[in-house]
Amino acid sequence: MTRVSSDAAPTTPSTPPPWVWLAAEERARWVLAAWVSGISTFVVVNVAAASVVFHDVADRDGLEDLDRPVLDAAIQARTPFWDQVVSVYSYLGGPVVAIAATFLAAVGLSLLWKTWTPFLLMLVAGAGSLAMSMSSKGYIARERPAQEFSVTPVEPSFSFPSGHALNATIIAGVLAYLLVSRTRSTRVALVAIPLALVHTLLMGLSRVYLGAHWLTDVVVAWPMSFAWLALVLTLHQVFVHRRARRAGRPSPAATVTT
Repeated sequence: MTRVSSDAAPTTPSTPPPWVWLAAEERARWVLAAWVSGISTFVVVNVAAASVVFHDVADRDGLEDLDRPVLDAAIQARTPFWDQVVSVYSYLGGPVVAIAATFLAAVGLSLLWKTWTPFLLMLVAGAGSLAMSMSSKGYIARERPAQEFSVTPVEPSFSFPSGHALNATIIAGVLAYLLVSRTRSTRVALVAIPLALVHTLLMGLSRVYLGAHWLTDVVVAWPMSFAWLALVLTLHQVFVHRRARRAGRPSPAATVTT
């Protein structure tokens, strides 16, 4: 039997050569540059789209002509069953339930991951959404559809833009971003991002179906929230990349798993 000397040096994990780290860092820079370039274009396009709808509604011209025909089509499509289903879904996206659930989710993820990132990201994104909603409603001062056209009681706030559509986009977008950036998993991204987009679409359309908003209230809320969400998440990516460089480690942007 072969005897192993107790004086043998313990094995240590090998350190990757410097060029491996440099390659990862260079890849991270390209990923970040592509992200910023793409998001910048995305923001410009969404701001332009929101501006077109915003000015059309402010001038009572153009796209606003679609509002009444779309509302009439929604009224024709209503049934007692779907009225109840869509009303409950819309209520869950309202200011009381959505804000409470989002707060609990953000705090829970912060405690679970031992970082303030989920809470702070949701706070900043949500504050921007609220500011856009309140300022736009006050500026346009557009009335909601009359009670005779609405399934639910008419809310006292102005109609333009849809706060439900704004908040749904921001909340779903931030949650999807947190899950994808935390796991760095393509599989998670393929599930989280489509779910966020579907929720955003359905929440906006639910408000038109119920007669709580005009179509253009929802249409303008989508590019407004997409632009703000993209700006917030891009700034967070830049912050994460710079912090990783100062700490002397590759940026998380360089690592993606399947």
